[in-house]
Amino acid sequence: TEDDEFLGLNINPTPEVDTRQISIRNEQPIGNIQSEDSALVKRRQMPTGNVELHAMNLAVFREQFYNYRRFGVYADPTLPQNYIQDGGSEGIGNTLLTGDQVLSQKLSVFASSSQPERELTKNIKSKRVKGGDSSTGEYLGPWACYEGENEFDKVNQTAEDRKAVLQQAEAARKAQVEAKKKEEEFNPTSEFHGDDLHDYKGRSYILPPQDRSYARAEQNYIPKNLMHTYKGHKRQVQVAKFFPKFGHMILSGSYDSEVKLWDVYGKRNCLRTYSGHKSAVRDLSFTNDGMHFLSTGWDNRLNYWDTETGQVVRSFALGARPFCGQINPDPTRQYAFLVGDVEKKVTQWDLRSGEAVVTYSDHLGPVNTVTFLDNYTKFASTSDDKKVFLWEFGIPIVIRHVADPEMHPICATDVHPSDKYFVGQSADNKVICYDVKAGFIRLNKKKKFTGHLCAGHSVQVKFSPDGQFLASGDHEGRVFFWDWKSARLNSVIEAHEKACVSIDWHPT
Repeated sequence: TEDDEFLGLNINPTPEVDTRQISIRNEQPIGNIQSEDSALVKRRQMPTGNVELHAMNLAVFREQFYNYRRFGVYADPTLPQNYIQDGGSEGIGNTLLTGDQVLSQKLSVFASSSQPERELTKNIKSKRVKGGDSSTGEYLGPWACYEGENEFDKVNQTAEDRKAVLQQAEAARKAQVEAKKKEEEFNPTSEFHGDDLHDYKGRSYILPPQDRSYARAEQNYIPKNLMHTYKGHKRQVQVAKFFPKFGHMILSGSYDSEVKLWDVYGKRNCLRTYSGHKSAVRDLSFTNDGMHFLSTGWDNRLNYWDTETGQVVRSFALGARPFCGQINPDPTRQYAFLVGDVEKKVTQWDLRSGEAVVTYSDHLGPVNTVTFLDNYTKFASTSDDKKVFLWEFGIPIVIRHVADPEMHPICATDVHPSDKYFVGQSADNKVICYDVKAGFIRLNKKKKFTGHLCAGHSVQVKFSPDGQFLASGDHEGRVFFWDWKSARLNSVIEAHEKACVSIDWHPT
């Protein structure tokens, strides 16, 4: 009928569709699953067998593990109520045991002790000598022995013996108190080693000789030959500095806790020894005229010395170990000095009152150096926290913060004679440069001085007076000289057999 023809669907038995692509797409997931199954099977196949996942109670696993390791007994996997005892390497076959047999033969680590064992333990305890009354001298307590053992010999102490022991303890206590009192009353001293304190004209030995010219040279040169070696310290020398302006003397501080003053132009001998510390001398700082200097020691003490007489003008007791101490070079502020210590702070002290005036405490690590900049109105501090802070002198607020992900701790610094730059000895065997302009500092990444090795040591750096060269020590005893403008290495000197940690350029 017409309705049947209208409801009928026309189907094309040969559609224009590539059914091969459909079959390929349908087969791909199956292939992937098969490949994943095969890879999983390979991962489970081990040289000693197949690895399969299995869930087990932890207590049951521990019981089976320790039972087999100690007794060679494990549960029968086919019959859980039975156990199998491994014959081991003796060639004996496995033995089938029941649960009662395992408990009776004590073949389980969780089996309770048997009656004979409990009786044996009780008999052993019964042979213990009674401890006695704790209120009397016969009390033995846990030190009581067993019957049949040799008792320890009792010490019979007489009244005279007890009196001698008490006297000995009192003498030791008094000796300790006297030693502590003597340590607190430590008095700094000095000893003069020269021929005369004054020459035939009455001039002090501390003044420069008149037969030499002290005019500053217009151009400096790199040294080539060794002139003299000064010997006298008992341990390593930590710091050495020329006398200001004239350079006719050298001041050195050592780990032997002494400071020595050496002659440069005369006999080149030790003129005076300053003994004012009980530990190593870490840093030295002259006043502008050289008539006084500041010694920083690891005994938590700073001494302000009279260079000529060897007397301590004022001593400062610190609450933490100092790493550096610098007198302000400003002629109007020679009474002030800065100290950086291990407690992450810089402290400003006043020589007139002997008190701490300002504390600069924004660092996160021990302070290694303090460097005066911008006509001594500001100073930069470096620390183990890999940061450089710029401060206004007298104001404990950071005005400039220099930090870079590539920076390392700075352990020594020096200022260029032009006062426009200062350099820092970085712990990654580099000397890096900072620009000082308009009262701010900025890291100059283009200028770096490399070639030496300083990691692990506090190695000093020093500019020549004309600013042409930069010198640095080395932990192999060498001294490196670079050209300041090009950062090119000019010369290397084998100065010491061990680390060269302090270096200074003659002022003239």
